[in-house]
Amino acid sequence: MRGLTPEQLIFIFFSLGFAGWLAETIHESITRKKFVNKGFFKGPYVPIHGLGGIGLYAVGSPLASSPLLVFLTGAAVCTVMEYITAVFLAKCFGVKCWDYRTY
Repeated sequence: MRGLTPEQLIFIFFSLGFAGWLAETIHESITRKKFVNKGFFKGPYVPIHGLGGIGLYAVGSPLASSPLLVFLTGAAVCTVMEYITAVFLAKCFGVKCWDYRTY
């Protein structure tokens, strides 16, 4: 990707993965009134947030002059990434993520 070194991409991936885990864990822990680890893995990170951030950077950077286009493209990228991830996790691991039927 333009302008970023591999080290910076790795840092962004893990930083956003941790930030996503932290936000989801805090939200769910407050909602359920007990600690809930929202990570799929054992560590404090959610890889989809890291991948999403890098994907948004890759797609959004060339569109930076149009904030509306960045937003719409970002929404589309995130939707597709979450859908593909949900199908993959369900088929390969039998895990059902992002189940909003109770809301």
